[in-house]
Amino acid sequence: MKIAVVIVTYNPIESILLDLVETIKGCVNFIFVVDNCSQKKEGLANKLSKISTFTQLEENKGLATAQNYGIEQAILYDADIILFFDQDSAVDEIYVQSMVADYASLKKKNINLGVLGPTVFDVKDKHYYKPIKINNWGKRLALVSQSQHAPIETSLVISSGCLVETKVLKDVGRMNEAYFIDYIDTEWCLRAIHKGYRNFISQSSILKHSIGDHFISFASFRIPIYSKNRVFFRIRNAYWLAKCTHTPWVLGMREIAKNIFYQLVLVLNSRSKWDMLKMLVKANFFGIVKSGDKND
Repeated sequence: MKIAVVIVTYNPIESILLDLVETIKGCVNFIFVVDNCSQKKEGLANKLSKISTFTQLEENKGLATAQNYGIEQAILYDADIILFFDQDSAVDEIYVQSMVADYASLKKKNINLGVLGPTVFDVKDKHYYKPIKINNWGKRLALVSQSQHAPIETSLVISSGCLVETKVLKDVGRMNEAYFIDYIDTEWCLRAIHKGYRNFISQSSILKHSIGDHFISFASFRIPIYSKNRVFFRIRNAYWLAKCTHTPWVLGMREIAKNIFYQLVLVLNSRSKWDMLKMLVKANFFGIVKSGDKND
């Protein structure tokens, strides 16, 4: 079984990225680093080319496009499974071994596996994210495992640290490049479920991760702070996700309402209220009038 790793980068902290590659390189067959036109190109290329297959894209076309490029490279080299990582992912030396072991245990049970994700530990809040199961209407249920070791079925998996078979990617399809960033993994997971696959979380594989760089507190909410460009993608893509036939209705409406509420709070707390408000209006407009199809 050939294992490939796909890492997408954009102006990464080189020390963190190099630590990740060094940690996993002895456990996999191929490492494909796809850079979305970072500013410090030459130094990054020189260092990574020695320990991976490094590709610099001519322009930043978004996370999904870079992931798809890595997927094509993995397929070209006849990889059986792909592990995806972000540029700031942090794992231990047995991470790959644990993920592959859980993957093998699920396949042994003849489970039609879509994607296997890690247990995510938030390094800022010092807590583990609970797996989320979504019913046909879109109601979310946080799961409590009955076993501390066996993989637990979930609905949604973050792309960072996840494992997918190349044959599943060929069946379900690649990442939706129209999204650019945000909700790419959510849409793919729901698409896989719609095609009859089941998604799981490994409880023995831990990924250290953090959502957002800064937060503000509002009532009982802890709201991540994003740039105005990122605000656009989050709101626009929430509409696009809701329009997908494989997205449960309640989930789609929840994501739209949540993101609009969050961004209104950020507008009130921003020094550039007018710019943020204009971006909020623009995101709603494009979310409503466009479809999310990459040809739209």
